[in-house]
Amino acid sequence: MASIIFDSKINHKKKLIHIFTPKCGGNSVTQWLFKVDEDWEYFPKLTTDIPEGYTAFATVRSPLSWVLSGYKMFKYHFGLPFDFEKHCQVINNPFSIINNELTNRVDWADYWWHCGITPDMHIGDKVKVFKLEELEKLEKWMQETYYENIGSIDHHNKSFDFEVEFCKQDPKIQRDNVIYVTKNAYNNIHRKMYYFAQKYDYGWNL
Repeated sequence: MASIIFDSKINHKKKLIHIFTPKCGGNSVTQWLFKVDEDWEYFPKLTTDIPEGYTAFATVRSPLSWVLSGYKMFKYHFGLPFDFEKHCQVINNPFSIINNELTNRVDWADYWWHCGITPDMHIGDKVKVFKLEELEKLEKWMQETYYENIGSIDHHNKSFDFEVEFCKQDPKIQRDNVIYVTKNAYNNIHRKMYYFAQKYDYGWNL
């Protein structure tokens, strides 16, 4: 079995490119592709030019879901040393914690790659985009165009044992397994994800 490429990848036989967008179901899509075809090679993430005759596709997800996914990953696996509201501030203004608590606990570049670079920054103008909330459209397109028997994507939105609670004010008592989406956090998500939400037609009914 070929080594699975959990990154952007190209299939020269199919003339197909998967642009890997962090925290948008990329691992699930990758495993789905490799089940039916192992003939994939690494495609540089920062490549902006799609070769002539090739089709590129990517997945995106709702603004709040994307921000929450990045926070859950680093809180659960790397012990991110601040709460969700602070996380939403940092992804808007990372300079506030350089040489501070974050750099001493987790890898800054890895954090920013997953949490600071919004999905649209990975995607060029010629890329076909599918929403994670509508994976059936990606499945249908792939079945009709490339792989008749590819089947369904096995995607599970891992919660990492966190609950999400929406609150207008800071809670007086915070539980470790709860992510509190405060008004300040919401406003920072709106600021960070505004262009992304407009581009991919996501509303703000979070």
